Amino acid sequence: MQFRDQDLPFLTGTEFTSGRTFDFVFDNLDRKHRSRIDWLVDICRDKTVVHIGCVDHTPEIIEHKRQRRKWLHAELATSARRCFGVDIQAEGIHFMRNKLGYADVAVGDALKDDISEIFAANWDFLVLGEVLEHTDNPVQFLEALRRRYAGRVRQIIITVPHAFTSNNMRAAKRGQETINSDHRYWFTPYTLAKVATRAGFVPREIRMCRQGIVKRRSVLKNSYLSRHPLLRSDIILIADF
Repeated sequence: MQFRDQDLPFLTGTEFTSGRTFDFVFDNLDRKHRSRIDWLVDICRDKTVVHIGCVDHTPEIIEHKRQRRKWLHAELATSARRCFGVDIQAEGIHFMRNKLGYADVAVGDALKDDISEIFAANWDFLVLGEVLEHTDNPVQFLEALRRRYAGRVRQIIITVPHAFTSNNMRAAKRGQETINSDHRYWFTPYTLAKVATRAGFVPREIRMCRQGIVKRRSVLKNSYLSRHPLLRSDIILIADF
């Protein structure tokens, strides 16, 4: 899905209103209720990818997700022509390299360290999966990424949890909020695109998806979310550097 041309000035800040309704432009792909990993695997197929935050917390979590095909880096590495992973967690990178055989990885801070593998090539995508909601200042974080890798990377792919997922709506009716306690933000398609635009990126495409696996036996739920993409649990934003 995409924003309409008349909505773009609100993203850039050249126009303002305190109560605008954004009607998105949907296509046939938006009617497909798919998992975040399935979308990213297809988008990155045969592309060159830098995957920031590839560890996904701990070796134990990696193993648990890998057995269920929910560890993003493994799926990207299978799909992409090249997938280079970087993370600040040394233990996780060592586990990936020494126990799982992923040689194309490095320990490093993508904003501070000169990671030679990244600067030695040109890349189709920089994938930032479920990272932005953990940062203290998402605009500054993305702006620093753009300045650092502009000219080396063609597009950024950002995934974040969606504020208006149907699960959140049900919890709110019970007077509850269920959230990863390290998250600083909930995002919507507009606010994510606004943050990316403020950081200097140019949003091109948004896909709504399920954070986890789409269970085939959940026929009624899947049918409902196929018709209502804006109630899905995750947002994928593709933007130009």
